[in-house]
Amino acid sequence: MFFTLKQPYPFETEVTKSLKANAALGIFVALFLLVFQPFQINQWETEYKALKIIGYGMVTFLVPTLMFLGLKMFFSLEKIEKSWTVGKEILFLTFYILGIAIGNTFFSAYLGIVKISPKVFLGFVPIVVCVGIFPVTARVLIYYQWYKEKNKKGALVLESEMKVYNTEEQLSYKPITKEILFLAENEKDAITLPSENILYLESLDNYSKIVFINQENGIQHVVLRGSLKRFESQISTTFIQRCHRSFIANLHRVDKVTGNAQGYKLIFKQENLEIPVSRNYGQAILSIVGSKKH
Repeated sequence: MFFTLKQPYPFETEVTKSLKANAALGIFVALFLLVFQPFQINQWETEYKALKIIGYGMVTFLVPTLMFLGLKMFFSLEKIEKSWTVGKEILFLTFYILGIAIGNTFFSAYLGIVKISPKVFLGFVPIVVCVGIFPVTARVLIYYQWYKEKNKKGALVLESEMKVYNTEEQLSYKPITKEILFLAENEKDAITLPSENILYLESLDNYSKIVFINQENGIQHVVLRGSLKRFESQISTTFIQRCHRSFIANLHRVDKVTGNAQGYKLIFKQENLEIPVSRNYGQAILSIVGSKKH
């Protein structure tokens, strides 16, 4: 169990997806309370009852949304994603539930249903945590197993397709190595590299790192000012593709593909370097290597 808690787990870094998930949760809570009216809501006699009940759904949407935006404001979500684990996900969702419970308690106080006091918080906080942690843990463990198996199978398929893709290209013709000019944002700093010598590009905030093979000095890199999107637009070969928000990879240089709950990893022969493949780009890469076209 403790080993599983330390295993990688996907962390949602996209604001749009987070908003959609929180909105769905808020709508579900509002509809559930409106339809079934539990917790003696059916005995509640008040004006604008339906709107007040919907307010609980709004709080359920706003609290996790504000928590996510606060996290995004003060921390790098990409760095969090790299070290995110099953245990951290369970703890994070437990805080979500606790935050929603506190938010709805204040909303109930605003409506005059309860009075805020230390006794109220000391009474409900342990209950919320103890009751909420079991379904949260079960949910995370189920999703962890599902993501892990799905990505392991997907990695095998992607690796197989990639080997066929690279082998057929080598057998069908002798590749003509194109040279790619990477021009920095200042329009002065630049580097020209043979496309086959490029390993990958990595985003470094306002800069990008280009990692390549130098026939004399081995693996080297250069850092140029400019976004990854800028340098991506300067690449014309289809075998160098975006695989992650922060990475672009040369598919010809990939030796193996592995998978875990977070997604795929592309592993290069050179010094066992590896870079991640995000869920958004995995299928796109598979369609490219599966087409057998240069």
